[in-house]
Amino acid sequence: MDAHQQLLQWFWNIGGEHGYSSLDYPDWWYNEPTDVDDDVYFDDPPDEHTDLTEKLHRAMETSNDGTTYPWNIDDGINEVLRNHGYSNWASNDYYVSWNEVTDEIDNSRPFVLNMWHGGTGSSHSIPYGDHSVAVVGYAVDINTNEKFLLLHDTWDYSAHYLVFGDWWGAMATWIRPN
Repeated sequence: MDAHQQLLQWFWNIGGEHGYSSLDYPDWWYNEPTDVDDDVYFDDPPDEHTDLTEKLHRAMETSNDGTTYPWNIDDGINEVLRNHGYSNWASNDYYVSWNEVTDEIDNSRPFVLNMWHGGTGSSHSIPYGDHSVAVVGYAVDINTNEKFLLLHDTWDYSAHYLVFGDWWGAMATWIRPN
């Protein structure tokens, strides 16, 4: 563990971070990319997950290589929800502010962050590039006031930190039950 990771772990231990430290994702969720241009895709999921995964795949117009345009994510989620009797819960926000991040996490609402030219998450060796991740928490360095997102991606089983704003552009997909 490098000094940066130790510092972030220390913040977690003293409560300087908010959110969820880990989420249990099924084994079929992950596919490690070999470089920034690789598309991340789902391995074949078990039967009990196939139906929902396929519905979202079609509704979000995800290509066979795993590419989903960020502006299709909220529409796809809402389509699947409507088909199951729920109202629209998902919406896109084309500017992500720190106040929105802290409000969502403090209200137990993880969200999707869609990055263009995203930076490199902690313990990764390649940048995220054009990739979507689940934001599940945040931390603030009490000495420098630098802000970090705690996120999960589909590249491995670990949570990763990313400096807030370490991207050329970003869009959030909020999922808020009515």
